[in-house]
Formats: sequence, C-alpha cells, structure tokens
Amino acid sequence: MLIELKYVNLEYLYKTLGAVHENIIKILEMFVYQASENIENMKISFSNKDIARVIFIAHKSKNDFNILGISNLIEISKAIEMNYTFDNNLIINNLIDNYIEYTNRAIEEVKKIIEYHKK
Repeated sequence: MLIELKYVNLEYLYKTLGAVHENIIKILEMFVYQASENIENMKISFSNKDIARVIFIAHKSKNDFNILGISNLIEISKAIEMNYTFDNNLIINNLIDNYIEYTNRAIEEVKKIIEYHKK
C-alpha cells in the first residue's frame, strides 16, 4: 500500500479477507459511517452525563478499532470504560476529547484507504 498509515493497521483485515477489495471497501465504509455516528453519540451522551451510554459506546467501538488495528483507540476506549465517573472530570474530559480526536483522524485515514482501493 502506498499510503502512509499512522493510526490504522490493516494487517488483520487483509489477512482475513485477502485481496478481495470489494469486501475491504465495504468494511471500511461501514467503519466510517459507524465511527462518525459513535462520535456524535459520544458527544451527546457525555454532555447529558449519560454514563451508561458513554461506556456502551466506548465498549462497542473496541471491536471496530480492533478489526482495523487502531490500538491507541482500543486503549482509550478501555480507559473510558474503567475510569468513567463524574468524580474524575478532568480525566474523563481528556479521554473523551482523545476518543473524538483520534477517531476523526482514523476516519480520515480510512477514507484515503477507500479512495486508494477504488482506483
């Protein structure tokens, strides 16, 4: 692959699916859609102080991050699950900000990969 990847590691995906570009593109497009939705839901849930929903979104996201080899987001999601209380406001604010920032970066990288595979 000719794209420099900083956040995404597609080794597992390629190993699992081989060179079937159509299937890879479908999975990557689903990730972009789901991750974008998760960011919006995370923002809303956090602003509403909905602890259960924030933890659920972080937990649900780990599978997508794992498939695409986004290890830093797996760790951030785990940290959200383990540290989420409103007593840890500074910590949780930083974790949510990191979740949103790095998910957006991963989405942009995945969009480049999709474009590459569609050529």
